[in-house]
Amino acid sequence: MKNLLLLALFCFFMISCASKDKMTGTYKTNLNKDSDYIFDMDNQSYTSVYKSGSSTKGKFKVVRLSSERILLVCNDMILKNGHDYIKDINEKEDSSYIGVKHWYKNLGSTVFEINKKDTENLKYRKTYGNQIEKTEETGILIRIK
Repeated sequence: MKNLLLLALFCFFMISCASKDKMTGTYKTNLNKDSDYIFDMDNQSYTSVYKSGSSTKGKFKVVRLSSERILLVCNDMILKNGHDYIKDINEKEDSSYIGVKHWYKNLGSTVFEINKKDTENLKYRKTYGNQIEKTEETGILIRIK
């Protein structure tokens, strides 16, 4: 009976700690480039509003790395457009451009790494799933609701 009571107290303590750690409400990024992201933590959905006025909606998954670091993985796929020049070398070893090759690179899903050390200002780092070591942008999440 004593062990059962201790187990119940331990479970209650773990649940109360987890609920305090959980982020709730609506947050907005302060991106300066193409778009702003609005995250609804209760429904785990996001809206990306572009400077042109158009917007996209989607869902995201929350991955808790620690009590201070959280990943928000969006369900989008980012393709980067690029091109390379095709060179031709003649007998005199002179090179000339003979064409252009266009390609798309899959950067993966958009990932926001949130740092919760300072509860007043939630800092984030925007990156992509296939380039997790590179930082696209950094900023502060602003709570709106």
